[in-house]
Amino acid sequence: SSSSSSSTSGRRRSEKRTRSYNLLSAYSTRFISWLEDEYRIEEGEVINRINNAVEGGGDPMDLETVSGECVYDMTMEYRGRVLGGAGEIWRITKIPPTSKSQPPPLPSTSKFSKNDIIVITKTSLNDYFQTPLSENAQKVEGVVSNTGPYYIDAVVKQGEVEVTFGLGSGEGEKAFRVDRFFSDVTHARLCGAVSELTKLDE
Repeated sequence: SSSSSSSTSGRRRSEKRTRSYNLLSAYSTRFISWLEDEYRIEEGEVINRINNAVEGGGDPMDLETVSGECVYDMTMEYRGRVLGGAGEIWRITKIPPTSKSQPPPLPSTSKFSKNDIIVITKTSLNDYFQTPLSENAQKVEGVVSNTGPYYIDAVVKQGEVEVTFGLGSGEGEKAFRVDRFFSDVTHARLCGAVSELTKLDE
């Protein structure tokens, strides 16, 4: 009968939807697990690298001159707003030897490149032991938008540099270190994207 056929068709649709849901759920769980593993590995590598250079008997300068994962004694200059976005571009350069000289070039070992996640930490000149992991560290996160022999351009959330560092309040507050870092924000967005892509419509 037509009612029996309709009931059978409905069950099949329900079973097909259940199978689809189970497959998507399994895919989402597995992929997010991979993202979690990758994040923990990346996080551990960065933390170990910084801690070993400061507390593990290493030389903090090796982060700059050997591994190229950090640059010290940097200054920042506001370059403008990101077109159509809520970010600001800051140019980061080595502090010049004198007020009338040009910034020195970045180390030849520098690994900073476009789209790197970085953290900028307020330090004092020639201070290689204040790190982004230090207690009460003043820091902001950014994304590298461009690099050159003498500079790193970074996009930072609008207003964050001024609020965190108070730039312009004194020469002693204009020295920074920059580290290649990891981002929990990026990780959360990736996990969210996977969940959204594998979600069944109601």
